[in-house]
Amino acid sequence: MPHSWIEKCMNMFGVAVNVRSFTSESMKQWNTELNAGQNRLGNVKTKQGMFQRDSLSPLQFVMTMILLTLMLRKTNIVYEVKKKGEIINHLLFMDDLKLFTKNEDQMDSLVNAVRIFSEDIKMEFGLSKCGVLIMKRGKIVESDCLCMPDDTMMRNIEESGYKYPGILEADGIKHDEMKELLTKEYIRRVRNVLKLKLNGGNIISAINSRAVSIVRYGAGIIKWTKNELEELDRKTRKLMTMYGAHHPKADVDRLYLKRCDGGRGLIGGEDCVQAEYGRSKEDIQKKHQEEYESKALHGQFQKVIGKVKGSKSWEWLKKGYLKKETENETVTHIVSECQKQTQKEYKQVRHDNVTEVTGSFTDKTLERYRPDITVIEKKTKECLLIDPACPFDTRIEKEEEKCNNYSDLKYEIARMWRMKDVEVIPVVMGALGTAV
Repeated sequence: MPHSWIEKCMNMFGVAVNVRSFTSESMKQWNTELNAGQNRLGNVKTKQGMFQRDSLSPLQFVMTMILLTLMLRKTNIVYEVKKKGEIINHLLFMDDLKLFTKNEDQMDSLVNAVRIFSEDIKMEFGLSKCGVLIMKRGKIVESDCLCMPDDTMMRNIEESGYKYPGILEADGIKHDEMKELLTKEYIRRVRNVLKLKLNGGNIISAINSRAVSIVRYGAGIIKWTKNELEELDRKTRKLMTMYGAHHPKADVDRLYLKRCDGGRGLIGGEDCVQAEYGRSKEDIQKKHQEEYESKALHGQFQKVIGKVKGSKSWEWLKKGYLKKETENETVTHIVSECQKQTQKEYKQVRHDNVTEVTGSFTDKTLERYRPDITVIEKKTKECLLIDPACPFDTRIEKEEEKCNNYSDLKYEIARMWRMKDVEVIPVVMGALGTAV
C-alpha cells in the first residue's frame, strides 16, 4: 500500500491537520537498517506499507479499507444469511475478508471487484491464505478450485476448516476443535510463564495477560461447558503446584480473589468466560470472598481482621514483591507456623526480643524443664516461671496449656529449692499484636 493512499484516505475522512502532517513527515523518515554481524550494510527506505504494533497504524489501515466495503455494498450481489434475515455479501475484519454469494458466477464478480480495488491502491491480498467453500442445502460439497482473474487457482477449504478471525470455522464454528486448540495453547503459555524467574505478583500478572487472554478472546463465541472450564482451572492450579507457585493445600478461592482483598489476583477460566457473558466482576469476587470466609480453617484470618482491615492491610500483596514460593503461603503460616523460620525469624527476632532466655535445671528428666524466665524471691521463698509465646492471633488462648506444660517442673522446683510457692505465668501475644 503506497503512502500516498494513506494520506489520501486521512484527508477524505477529515483527520486533523496536525495528525496528517505528523504522519506524512514520519513516513518520509521510515527506513530499516541492515546489518550482517557487526557490519552495517546500509539503510533501506520504506516507500510503501505501514508500521505495526502501535496504536495509530490499525486506525490508518481501517480507513484505507473502508472504501472496499462501500464498493462491495453498492454491487447488486446479495446473500441472505437466514430466511427473511439479514442480507450481506461480505464481512471485513481488518485484513480478513470473507465474501458471500449465491453461486460461483457471483463469486467471480465479487473477487474481480476486490482485484480491481487492490490493484488501484497497489495492495496485494495473500492468495496462499485464501480458500473457497461451497455449500448446498446446508452441507459442504466438493467443487473445482475457483479460478482467479489472473488465472491463479484459489484452493478449496479442507475439512479442518479455516480461521476467521482466529476462530476455526467451516459450515459452522468448530467448537470442539477450537476448545482443544485453545486448551493446548493456554497450558503451553502457563507453563512457559511459570518457568520464568519472576516474583509472585509478576507471575500472576503474566498468566492473566499472556495465557488467560487466549480463553477470553473466544469466550463469547466458543461454547464452553462448566465442567470444561473447571477442568481448565484445575490444570492451571496443578501446573502452579508443580512449579512451586501454589501450595497443594492452599485455599482455592483465595487464589482468585483480588490482591486488594487479600487474594492473589489470578483470573480463572470460568470467571473469565462468565464475565464475557455479562456477569459482573463484583458478583464473581463476592462469591469467592464468601466461600473463602466460610471455610473453617482458611477463613480464620479473614474473620479475625474483618473489623480492622483497611487499604493498607494488603499492601504487601498488591506490591507483589514476594517470591512465588512464599506468596502462595497463608499469612498464618508465614508469621507463625513456617518451620524454616522457627530458629531464626521467629526465635531470634521476635521471641528473643520479648525476653532473654534463661534455664532451670533438675535432677530428673522432664518433658518441660526450661522456662524462658525464672524469677526467685529468696526472702519469701517464692518462684515465678515466666514463659512467653507468640502464636497466630486466632490461637492466643494458651494460658491453661502453658500452665499444664510446666506443672511437673513447678513441683520439682518446689521440692529441690524448698520454695513455698511456685507460680507459672504465661505471657501470650499474637503474632500480629493481639494480647490476651
